[in-house]
Amino acid sequence: MRPLLVPLATALSGFPNIALAAYSTPQPGYLILCGGFVAALVFFILHQRRGIQSLNEREAQLRESEASYRGLFNSVSEAIYILDGNGCFLDINLGAERMYGYRREELIGLTPADVAAPGRNDLERMREQLRLALAGTPRQFEFWGRRKNGEDFPKQVWLNRGRYFGRDVVIAMATDISERKRIDEELRVSRERLKYALQGANDGLWDWNLETNAVYYSPRWKSMLGYRPDELEDTLATWANLVEPESRDAALGQVHAYLDGKLDKYESEFRMRHKDGHWVEVLARACLAVDADGVVLQPRRLVGTHVDISARKQSETELRRSNAELEQFAYAISHDMRQPLRMIASYQQLLEKALRDKLDEETREYLHFATDGAKRLDQMLVALLEYSRVGRKTEPLGWIASREAVDEAMLFLKPAIDEAGARIEISGDWPRIHASRDELVRLFQNLIGNAVKYRQAERAPEIEVIGDDSNGDWRVRIRDNGIGIDPSQIPRLFQVFQRLQARARYEGAGIGLALCRKIVEHHGGHIHAESAGEGQGSTFVFDLPLSASPPLGYRRAETSSEEPAEKEPVPPNQPVFPLPGPPPGGEGDNLRSPRMKHLLAFLALALFGAFAHAADTYSFGVLSQRSAVLTAQYWNPILDYVGRKSGVNLLLKVARTAPESHDATERGEYDFIYSNHIFQPKMAVANYQVILRPRDEAITGQIVTLEDSPIRSLKELQGMEVGFPSLAAFVGYAVPMDQLLRLGIGVTPVFGGNQEGIMGQLKAGKVIAASVNSQVMRAFAARENMKYRVIWESVPFHNLPIAVHPRVPREVTNAVRMIIDGMEHDAEGRKVLEASAQVIAQKPPYGFQSSSPADYRSYTEFYRNTLVKDIK
Repeated sequence: MRPLLVPLATALSGFPNIALAAYSTPQPGYLILCGGFVAALVFFILHQRRGIQSLNEREAQLRESEASYRGLFNSVSEAIYILDGNGCFLDINLGAERMYGYRREELIGLTPADVAAPGRNDLERMREQLRLALAGTPRQFEFWGRRKNGEDFPKQVWLNRGRYFGRDVVIAMATDISERKRIDEELRVSRERLKYALQGANDGLWDWNLETNAVYYSPRWKSMLGYRPDELEDTLATWANLVEPESRDAALGQVHAYLDGKLDKYESEFRMRHKDGHWVEVLARACLAVDADGVVLQPRRLVGTHVDISARKQSETELRRSNAELEQFAYAISHDMRQPLRMIASYQQLLEKALRDKLDEETREYLHFATDGAKRLDQMLVALLEYSRVGRKTEPLGWIASREAVDEAMLFLKPAIDEAGARIEISGDWPRIHASRDELVRLFQNLIGNAVKYRQAERAPEIEVIGDDSNGDWRVRIRDNGIGIDPSQIPRLFQVFQRLQARARYEGAGIGLALCRKIVEHHGGHIHAESAGEGQGSTFVFDLPLSASPPLGYRRAETSSEEPAEKEPVPPNQPVFPLPGPPPGGEGDNLRSPRMKHLLAFLALALFGAFAHAADTYSFGVLSQRSAVLTAQYWNPILDYVGRKSGVNLLLKVARTAPESHDATERGEYDFIYSNHIFQPKMAVANYQVILRPRDEAITGQIVTLEDSPIRSLKELQGMEVGFPSLAAFVGYAVPMDQLLRLGIGVTPVFGGNQEGIMGQLKAGKVIAASVNSQVMRAFAARENMKYRVIWESVPFHNLPIAVHPRVPREVTNAVRMIIDGMEHDAEGRKVLEASAQVIAQKPPYGFQSSSPADYRSYTEFYRNTLVKDIK
C-alpha cells in the first residue's frame, strides 16, 4: 500500500483541509477516503477525455460544414452577398468579387451605397428595400453599380431574409444585366425602325407560327382591305376566305416550296377581296424568323409583308396597252412606210437608166445620192423595228446552255470569220442561264461580228471570248485586237444611230450596240466597253445574273365578265397549312410549355447571367479613299484591338465618297477621325485636334497616266480631261490643281468620288490622266496588276492624322492615344497591324505615333497660299 500512498499523498499535499496519516501506519478510514477520491479522479479524467474527443469531432464537422457552405457559396456564378441590419456587407462570394472587381476583404464592412454609380440610384429607396426584406418581404429591383475600374453597370437584385450565424440578415443575389439592357435597347430601336419602315412603305405585316398555326395581322394589313382592326380575326381562315380562290393553292404551294428549300425566298402575287367587293392586287414577301447568327428560331415563324400593288398592276396594264400601240406603229414603219421608200428608190433607178445619156456627171451623182439615201433610210427603219422587238417578239426567258448560244452565233458568222481569217478563242465558264435564246444568240452575233468587222487592215483579227461565273453573276469578255475606240467616245457607243466610224469605211445603221445594250438590260444585266485608244483594240464586257428564278406566284386565267364561283370557306378551326405541332403530353412534361419556358429562363438568368459591361461607344470616321470593304478590312481589327485594350468601344464609320466624308467632318459628326480634311480653313468650326500620325512613309500628290499612254508631261494635258478624286481631296486635288494653275495649264476635271474611284476610271481609259495619292495609287496598281507612269509629283506631306473632337472626355482620348501609340511594341498589336497592312498592300513601318498640329503645319501653309478656289 505504501507505494500507492506516497505519490498520492504528494499529490494531495496542496489541500490544507486534509490531514495526512503517517506513512508507516495506514488507518482504515484513511484508506476508504483515499479510494473514493481516486475513483472520482479517474471518473473525472475519463469524462473530460470523452468531452474533448466529442468537441474535436464537432469542430471537425463544423469545419467540414463551413467548407461545404463556402464551396457552395462560391460555386454560384451570380453575385451573392450577405448584409446585416444596417446594410453592411458581412460576406460576399467569388461572383460578387468578379462583378465588382474588388477582393472580399475590400468589401466587408462597406455598404451597397459605397459601390453604387453616383447619381444613378435612389439610395433612400434602396434602404427601404433592405428594411422590407429584413422584415420578411422579398424584394426585386434594378440598381447601378460601379466597378473598381470605374465602369458603371446595371444589375438586377433579389433580396430575401435569412439567418447567418444566429442573426437575422438580408441575403442578396445580383446579376449583371448590361447585355440584356443592350439587347432591349437594340430591340426597341429595331421595333421603332420596323414601325416607321412599315408606315413609310405602307406595308401590312403578318406573323405566322408554323407549328401552332397562330397568326397575327397588323392594323395596316387589315386596313389595306378596308377593315378596322377589330373586324377581322387573326386566323389563317381569314386569309383563306379573302384571297382569290383560284390563287389560294398556288400561294400556299409557294410556301411549301420555300420551306422545303426549293426557293431562296417566298414571294407571291395574288388578289384579295376588299370589304367593298373589289379586288386588291397584293405582293406577299416573307422569310423564316432567325436570330442574329442566322439560326432559325423555334418554334418556326414565317414573317412577311403585304404590299398593295394595284396601282402598279394598273400601270403594267397601261404599259402593255402602250406596247401594243408601239408594236402597231413598228409594223406601220416596217410595212407601210417602207413600201413608198422602195417605190421611190425604184423610180429613181428607172430615171437614172432612162436619162443616162442625157444627164451630166454631176446630175447622175445627185440621183445616186438620192437612191443611196432611200436605201439607208430603209435599213434604219428595219433596224428600228428590230430594236423595238427586243423583249416582245422574241423567245420567252428560259434556262438554256450559254455555250450553245455562242456556238450558234459562230455558225451565223462563219462566212465573215473565214473571209477575215479571224482566230477566235472561247474559254472560261459557260453555265446554264435564264435567258431568251434568240436574244442571247443575237447578242453574241453582234459583239463577235463587230470584233471581226472593225479590224486593222494589216493584221488578221484575234478575238477572245471568256466566260466567268466566279462573282455570283456571269461575266463575258469579248476582247479583240481591232481598231480600238477613243475613250472619250465610249459613252456614245450604246446610243441609237450613233456611229464612231465613217460609213465609207464600215457599213451599218449604227444600232447594233444599242440593240446589245437593250438585250442585256432586258435580262437584268449591264454592258460596257473598254479601250486604251484607237489602234489598241477593244474589250466589250457584259454581266448577266445567274440567280434568276422561274416566275414566282401563279398565272391567273384571263379575267372575264363573270366573277368566278366562290370556294367554300375554310372553317376557322381547321389549319390551312398543317405542320407538326407540339410534342404529345401535358404542359408540364415538355420544354415548350409556358411554365417550363419560364422556369428555364429564370434558371438561365440565375446561373449564366453575368455578361460583359457594355461601355460607351465612340464613332471613328475614316476618309473615303478606298472601297468601304477594304476600309473595313483594314480598320476594324485595329479598332477591335484598341477597344479590348483600352475599354473604349470604337465604331467604324465610312462614308460612300470623299465629299460625304468631308461634309460629316465639317459637321463634327465623328468623335475620332482619320482624315487630312480637318486642315481646311472652313473646318475650324469642327476644331478637331491631332493626336496621332502614321509611322509609315510620307505621301505625295501625283499626276499619273497608263504606262503605254503617249502623254509624258503636264503641258500635254492642256485642254484634256484629267481625273481627280473629289474637290475635297488634298494631295489628290488641291495640291496638283495648284501646280497646274501656276503653270497655266487648263484641264477639264472629271471626279471619281474617291481615290480608287478615279484610279478605276484611269484603268478603264475613261480619263487620260489622274491625280492621286501616291500611297493609295501604288497599292491599287499592285492589286489590279496595273502599270502606270508618274508625270508629276509634289513635295512630301505627312500621311493622314488621327484627330479627336473636343467633346470626347480627356481620359478617353488619352486611353485611345496610349493604346494606338503602343501597338507596334505589343506582340498582339503588331500582328494586327501587319495583317491590316496586307489588306491595302501597305509597306512597313506600320502603326502610329503621338503627334500634334505642329507636324501638319505644311497643310495649313498650303491652304493659306494656294491658288485653288473651289476646294470643298
